[in-house]
Amino acid sequence: MHRRRPSLRPALAVGAIVFAGALTTGSAAEAARPATTVVAPVSPSSPASPASPASPACTTLGVIGDSITVGSEHPGDLGPVLEYLGWTPVIDAMISRRIPASAARPYSGVKALRSMRSSGYDACTWVIALGTNDLGNTREADASAYYRGLVAEMLGEIGDGHRVVWVNVYTTKEPSLAATFNAVLDEFAAAGRLDVVDYAGWIVHHLGYVRDGVHLDGAGYKARTALLAAYLGTPVSPEAVPRPLPGPANRDR
Repeated sequence: MHRRRPSLRPALAVGAIVFAGALTTGSAAEAARPATTVVAPVSPSSPASPASPASPACTTLGVIGDSITVGSEHPGDLGPVLEYLGWTPVIDAMISRRIPASAARPYSGVKALRSMRSSGYDACTWVIALGTNDLGNTREADASAYYRGLVAEMLGEIGDGHRVVWVNVYTTKEPSLAATFNAVLDEFAAAGRLDVVDYAGWIVHHLGYVRDGVHLDGAGYKARTALLAAYLGTPVSPEAVPRPLPGPANRDR
């Protein structure tokens, strides 16, 4: 189900998003963690140009994710935070969701995208937070090629003319496969086909949030929302949004 989030306002402090109480837990170790504060990027000021009026920002933002995105919504307040930044988000998250169309509905990210499109919705920016539930569906020797095919399938479904932001994966259960998947995302990023939010690189410095090797506690989900919000910042003019390169990219390197 696709949800437009209510216009709630998280607490602010001098241009920063502050998640008050995000680190409140029962343990002393958790209580000792610093408050999570993410400063939104500041756009550089440009000299006035009367001959070229500013283009309107493209605010539509589609998010497709798995159970970690479910937690980022509740209790992580992902929708309200994105709305505060000026986005118009539609979030579709489902536990156990995988990437390919071969997965059953509603556990397919590609099918979730098709469903959103069939309802008349499209976004200038797509955030994809999938991959964890696909890690174990191949032999390690074949993993890179398999993951390239999955990422290429999703990018092909999104199509040209959109910005794609992919949140990479972290798990202690299949760390080698997770590293391989993230390396594949980096290949696509190097080719200019998507941007990567390095969630994996961030969470290893905040392991107190990790509950079972994959999922987070409540404070962790709020912090993950802050990470994504800091990366996305505020909407930009359409001319400034990177466009995926045409053609498939599932090739060996």
